[in-house]
Amino acid sequence: MPLRQGPTMSLTQCEGVNNQSYFCEYGHCCGESQCCSYYYEVWWFWLVWVIILILCFCCICHHRRTKHRLQQQQRQHEINLIAYREAHNFPSVPFYFSKIHLHTLCLCIMQASVLNKG
Repeated sequence: MPLRQGPTMSLTQCEGVNNQSYFCEYGHCCGESQCCSYYYEVWWFWLVWVIILILCFCCICHHRRTKHRLQQQQRQHEINLIAYREAHNFPSVPFYFSKIHLHTLCLCIMQASVLNKG
């Protein structure tokens, strides 16, 4: 039966073997003549929790990075697939529609539209 001694003392009086009392400076009475610490009072308890939290955070970050990378690869695959389909649906541009001819054709169309408005 632990008894706290005064407001300034943190000793706990415990009953041991043959009703002999002993004092615990920390923790609580356990066994016949031992003082045991609460888990949250021990430094390694908090170290274990910090390590667990860091590992959880690392796993979450890794999962997110992997998820985003897979989504990006899937989008790029869809874009490539669309480009492939478009390239095979339309025949290649004939030789006479080279860049120079396309530029000239665009200029002619623009001039025709200006002349029609005027």
